[in-house]
Amino acid sequence: MSVLIFTIRDDRAAQARALQLMRGGYKRVEDLAKASAETLSAAVPHLPRAAAKHLISAARMMLIEKVENLRAEAEDVMEDLKL
Repeated sequence: MSVLIFTIRDDRAAQARALQLMRGGYKRVEDLAKASAETLSAAVPHLPRAAAKHLISAARMMLIEKVENLRAEAEDVMEDLKL
């Protein structure tokens, strides 16, 4: 459900890259995390494979952090409920 939020930054290059990603069909962080560097670089004009690998890695790290936070929150709730 995560939406790409690169456009929040006041960085024209990041905004342009986010627009390229969206036009290439990568609208969610999950979309990037599941992509291969080859398909991503093919779908986004002027995106080198090394940059694609970096974007994929960053997206995966974001999702891992999100999962860890949700697990911790769930554990807190379960502890409060004494389950």
